[in-house]
Amino acid sequence: MTSAGQGYLISIKNHIDHRWLADVSGAQLSHRPDGTSSVLLAGIDQAGLMSLLRRLHDGGMEVLGVECLSAFTRR
Repeated sequence: MTSAGQGYLISIKNHIDHRWLADVSGAQLSHRPDGTSSVLLAGIDQAGLMSLLRRLHDGGMEVLGVECLSAFTRR
């Protein structure tokens, strides 16, 4: 099943635990070989994105980048 829409890719310094994203619908966490984490978000609006970024910041995570992915397709 696929659905098109907007998504975001967040890069985070260090590997983070999946529990940080347990309540974020559509979040996919992966750990990269370089020691960073990436979070792929589907179907989240900017208010939800900002809330997650605030939570990561308040938890001491260093966000390295946020990329908006237009025409994002989730499988």
